[in-house]
Amino acid sequence: MRQTVGILAHVDAGKTTLAERILYHARVIRSFGRVDEQKAYMDYNDIERERGITVFSEAAGFSLGEHVITLIDTPGHADFSAETERAVSVMDYAILVVSATDGVQSHTRTLWELLRQYKIPTFIFINKTDATTADRNAAFYDIKTLLSDNVVDFSGDFSEALAEKSEKLFEEYIENGSVKLSHEVRRLVAECEVYPCFFGSALRDEGVSEFILAATELMREKTHKDGFRATCYKVRRDKDTRLCYVKIDSGEIKVKDVVATFSGDRKIDEIRMPVGGKFVPVKSAQAGQVVAVLGLYDVLPGDVIGENPGRNSFITQPIFSSKVLFDSHLRPRDVLEKLRILEDEDPTLSVRFIEELDEIEISVMGKISLQVIEYEFFRRFGIKITFGPCGTVLRETVKSEVTGYGHFEPLRHYAEVHIRIEPQKEGARISFGSEVPTDELSQDVQNLIRTHVLEKAHKGVLCGAELCDVRYVLVAGRVHEKHTEGGDLREATYRAIRQGLMNAKSVVLEPMYAFSVRSDMSLAAKLMAEVKKMNGETEVPYSDGSVVTTVGRAPARLFAEYMERLVSDSGGKASVFVKFDGYAPSKEQEKIVAETGYDPERDIENTPDSVFCSHGAGYTVKWYEAKEHMHCK
Repeated sequence: MRQTVGILAHVDAGKTTLAERILYHARVIRSFGRVDEQKAYMDYNDIERERGITVFSEAAGFSLGEHVITLIDTPGHADFSAETERAVSVMDYAILVVSATDGVQSHTRTLWELLRQYKIPTFIFINKTDATTADRNAAFYDIKTLLSDNVVDFSGDFSEALAEKSEKLFEEYIENGSVKLSHEVRRLVAECEVYPCFFGSALRDEGVSEFILAATELMREKTHKDGFRATCYKVRRDKDTRLCYVKIDSGEIKVKDVVATFSGDRKIDEIRMPVGGKFVPVKSAQAGQVVAVLGLYDVLPGDVIGENPGRNSFITQPIFSSKVLFDSHLRPRDVLEKLRILEDEDPTLSVRFIEELDEIEISVMGKISLQVIEYEFFRRFGIKITFGPCGTVLRETVKSEVTGYGHFEPLRHYAEVHIRIEPQKEGARISFGSEVPTDELSQDVQNLIRTHVLEKAHKGVLCGAELCDVRYVLVAGRVHEKHTEGGDLREATYRAIRQGLMNAKSVVLEPMYAFSVRSDMSLAAKLMAEVKKMNGETEVPYSDGSVVTTVGRAPARLFAEYMERLVSDSGGKASVFVKFDGYAPSKEQEKIVAETGYDPERDIENTPDSVFCSHGAGYTVKWYEAKEHMHCK
């Protein structure tokens, strides 16, 4: 029975220490490593040892009886939530660690919601029960109240609690007075109807072996199909070697196999079994295993390979951006090229080169992640970079549909494309459609136009932010039998989209936070007034004894600034939970556009103008006159 088990927690809950104990009991390591002594087995990266935090998700495989387990230790800091989500996407089960001294923290709730969105069966380990300030009952109450009422204490007699969750178990309880571990109990756990909870101290190794035994007994074997299929969840480099970490969902993979990917067939050059920071080369791997593969040179995190290959997106999105600063003697494009390597490993960086300013921007989750990028960049490339102040990642969309016209016809080249841009609901994926019959424009040509539409994130014209929530529809096009090349269609397509946007009624979108604040009544009143100033919204607060909970939604850039003041005003007693809640039209659009100073006509890499040909020479037609010059009517 092969299982991939992730371990997650808020910072300082003892997650990595618990992982060390599990590996010790599985005889992977011979002695306990400690985070505070910079000796944790799973934190092998220098910056992890220096800071005492997990930054990268790392995997270690081992056997426990009939179980072959791949344990993935994940980052606990909110700044590395994207790394955590990528690991969660391939988990069969998860262990959520909660400190008995601190209870459920803000990031604990974020992790819980992530696990629920991916429907990962979850065990809860309440840690640090040996501490003088530990309160087992309060921590368990927190979990039941803030996470789920389906959490069941498995440290004692769980019969009555389980009998309430299943008719079969209820009958067993009535007949025998108790409930035994059975297929039905495993089903409840596997289908997220019950979340088993255990107690102990990872540091003192109390309750850990009992937890491991009970958790493995509660796992249910998965049924795997025969055809090969795997999911990439991480890309890393071992010196100059690009490694794709994949979880094999079904079938088997062998060295020299050719597998289908989103971009085409690729050959497997090598397979490595990850064990902490080391690797063991293997000739094959089976369903349920996690391996690092060489040869998948363009496979990205989220990609599915094998049968029905595809490319999935992730929930976690960075909402902050920062300008990359470096020595003036360095060429910006040299720095950009190296940042692209980091972006290949973490696509959420969204590295952007601003041509007209010769500047580079990246997207990040927070300030700690900027420090890690700075460290990694110097370690790997020997170049010192820093970052400017953090702003928020903006988006743009259109209010109503508009048609764009693009023509590209320098001497001996020819392509014309007309594309309608339609607004879609918030959060909709960028999509493409066509209204052109194939007898007017061949399917191969239409497929090529589709590729060019979807191959890049197109910029809006208000502040140069990424365009989102739109559908592109091909409404007309023309090519020349002799003079049209692939690059011509790309130029015409890009120009059509850009020309349409120049004529569109565009909207600036900004990221929003959904928040929940637990405080006293006086602070709740201040909070509601502050959120109103931000053009945010709050619901009527509700009371739970002496604690008042206020929930609402506000612009992330403003609420993030207010959070520090909120905690300070409460003397550290307020509990603040925030999560990314999509994008919404900004109510300060004019101010934001003015601050960015973006001029779409100076953005030469994204020109809206068309090129025509007359008497053997090409000439440019400005975007506002282009429609009248088009050949397709």
